[in-house]
Amino acid sequence: MNNKENNSKELNEKIEILEKNYCELAEKIIESENKIKENWELFIRSKADADNFRKQSIKEIENIKKYSLEEISKDIISIIDSIEEGLNKETIKDNYNYKGLQLIHKMLIDTLKKHGVKKMDIEEDEIFDPQKHEVVSIVNSEENENKIVNIFQNGYLLYDRVIRYAKISIFKKT
Repeated sequence: MNNKENNSKELNEKIEILEKNYCELAEKIIESENKIKENWELFIRSKADADNFRKQSIKEIENIKKYSLEEISKDIISIIDSIEEGLNKETIKDNYNYKGLQLIHKMLIDTLKKHGVKKMDIEEDEIFDPQKHEVVSIVNSEENENKIVNIFQNGYLLYDRVIRYAKISIFKKT
């Protein structure tokens, strides 16, 4: 074999090796690009999940702060009920403790208001609303279906959440 043929053969072998290496590298680049794209999408999803988790956690913490007073508020409302019952008795109005009891009542109401608790505004002749009222008795009537006849116990809200339903009686058709 002459030198030219030898050089040509070597050159062809080198070209084949280079082509093979080029193809392998091209496949690895495509695989790497796919892996990069996969990892980027995973990163974006993970970031979105982390953001959602953070927002949800903040919302839950705010709700815990907002509604943590619910149980103690219910206990204070029971005390307010007892005070209101006492204030409504005729015998106490002549008593020197009446003004003190009124003052304590106002202080308790103001304290609850300061922490987001308020009495529901409910009137007789209002229509029964199961979201706010609890029916404890029914009065037979030919008209005024589902209207409130009597309010036995006030209802209370903690911000927008009912913590005690108003106990009422309503008219029902017979």
